[in-house]
Amino acid sequence: MTATLQALVLHLADTASSKISISSLIGIDRHHSDGRAVDIRNAAIAKDLLPAIATDEMVTTLSIDELIFDASVAHEADPNKWNYSLGKKHDYDAATLAKHKDHIHFAVTKEK
Repeated sequence: MTATLQALVLHLADTASSKISISSLIGIDRHHSDGRAVDIRNAAIAKDLLPAIATDEMVTTLSIDELIFDASVAHEADPNKWNYSLGKKHDYDAATLAKHKDHIHFAVTKEK
């Protein structure tokens, strides 16, 4: 796990209204295999957590590269409400959102 990802996870834990549950740190995609991604399994905290994290300012501050979660699970009209790719707001397709209904995916940028 990179230092940037460690800092993000600590910030998520401090910001969340309840404990966060990490479901995946390693995986086959480029972010997870590089130690730059974490999946938060308890998606029920999304409505409380993501408004504080998924802002342009916080994405820059926390070096977030990707944030993927289907916000309709949190009863939001826009399923892409909190999503980012390459540090910018992004609308993911239905197939990607379908894979992110039960967890929140965070990835950070490469360390310099």
